[in-house]
Amino acid sequence: MEFRDRDITITSSAAFDMNAAFFWYELRRPGLGAAFLRECHRIFQTIAQRPQTYREVLPRRRRALLRRFPFFVFFEVIDERVVIHGVVHVRQSPSVWPNAW
Repeated sequence: MEFRDRDITITSSAAFDMNAAFFWYELRRPGLGAAFLRECHRIFQTIAQRPQTYREVLPRRRRALLRRFPFFVFFEVIDERVVIHGVVHVRQSPSVWPNAW
């Protein structure tokens, strides 16, 4: 198995998801929003190193689960680049998943 860092692109939709969650957590407890963003960036780095370890949920689309927060990260690998399409709360209906990209 080969491990290497790939470039990461975060779509505007995924950035919107992350910002909304950041503000929601930050309003509940100062500093929690920043912890959420750190966890997102940690999983992005892990995805960039080993994207094939995550389950494919749609053709070419994979899903990773954050450790501390109940969010899925939806992504795909295009050539040597990881594209983050959405950061979606796990309780959202799976019907919104295709809208994550």
